[in-house]
Amino acid sequence: MLAPQDDLFYLRQDHPDWKLLLSKFSLVEFENDEKVVASYKKFYQHVALGNAFVSKSYVHESKAKKYLYVSMYASYYYFFKGHRLEQNEYFCANPDLEIARGIWNLLENKVAKGLLGVVLPKITVNNKIYIPMLDNPELFTKKDIG
Repeated sequence: MLAPQDDLFYLRQDHPDWKLLLSKFSLVEFENDEKVVASYKKFYQHVALGNAFVSKSYVHESKAKKYLYVSMYASYYYFFKGHRLEQNEYFCANPDLEIARGIWNLLENKVAKGLLGVVLPKITVNNKIYIPMLDNPELFTKKDIG
């Protein structure tokens, strides 16, 4: 897809549209793009792990069975990355509302919070990072930020 020549990313940064945008947002450039991509991939692996073991174990009605299968599938999918990604893709292609709620509410579980506290780094700064979606020019217009 080719962007129109009057697209924001073709304009110079002293253009009024850029000035308006930069008055509302700050531009952050990372020193090492590979490190950012690697960090995103690592985060995605954690999301896929949660989706995989919860989607497999929450099909059981009994709460005791759910917890048993959560621990079994969590261990299994932790070590078998290929199967983890397959199950994650299957769940994303065939979502179930109750299981999705279970995944969403997983962070409310004290054990899960403790485990994620070990795996994920603490966030001490609250910044919003805008990553442009270049495939849809109508998604972000001047009207949206003004």
